[in-house]
Amino acid sequence: LTRADGSVSISLLGAKTKMAPIKTTTIPRLELSAAVLLARWMSRVKATLDDQLFITDVLAWSDSQIVLSWLINQHSCFKVFVSNRVHQIHQLLPSCKWGYVRTDDNPADCVSRGMLPSALLQFSLYWSGPQFLLHSKETLDFTPCTISLNQLPETKDVSLAVQLASDSEWFSRFSSYTNMLRVVSWLRRFIGTRRGKTYSHNYLCQSELNESLTVIIKASQLQTLGSLLHNLQHNQVPPRKFAALRPFMDPCGVIRVGGRLTNSDLTEAQKQPILLSKTSHLS
Repeated sequence: LTRADGSVSISLLGAKTKMAPIKTTTIPRLELSAAVLLARWMSRVKATLDDQLFITDVLAWSDSQIVLSWLINQHSCFKVFVSNRVHQIHQLLPSCKWGYVRTDDNPADCVSRGMLPSALLQFSLYWSGPQFLLHSKETLDFTPCTISLNQLPETKDVSLAVQLASDSEWFSRFSSYTNMLRVVSWLRRFIGTRRGKTYSHNYLCQSELNESLTVIIKASQLQTLGSLLHNLQHNQVPPRKFAALRPFMDPCGVIRVGGRLTNSDLTEAQKQPILLSKTSHLS
């Protein structure tokens, strides 16, 4: 209590304690349960005195840095036991400032450790609190604890769902070869128009269809023959399973099959056919 002349008076209004549960639990959980007990008691005392005193601040202390670290984080970060109690403390004392108190300055420590009644009567720390409470409020240290969230116990495991990129070819949804060529050709024309290119007809030319087919073939080979494509691009020996086909890349970047038909009267496409994987949708 701070009087008008600036003098400070400290009195014990009440105390609460509780037996530890029979079931073994961790020290931080017991400390958190004590903080909940304190929050309930302080909330009740504050509600009683609100009509009689002008309460400027609600201050609380704990000698557990783990509990103080729990209280400065969102309750949803922790497992059920800690989450429920942290949330309850925040609801009971929404504007409370929590600070760290050394065990030697903690009046509640005599309750947890035990003390004879005769000794308790002479124990000024219990009746009048620690000496730092007599100092100005501005000198009190409420610096948040520095324990990071990933080092705190009882943190909730985070589950991540990762969707891997599909290995299917982007044109695999087409069931018609003709429709696939026409759709890709119109898309290429639209992109060309947006880039300022002009077209002399409002219908697709055979050259546009051929260019679209080349694009689709290269996409298929990149998806299904990636290792072979890499070897050919870097002038490396192709994998053994392709060696007999004598594969090479034509000027358009399409992988074709070499062989003994080079000097025949067949067309270029027949002499050096395009190489496609049997798993390709285009095949």
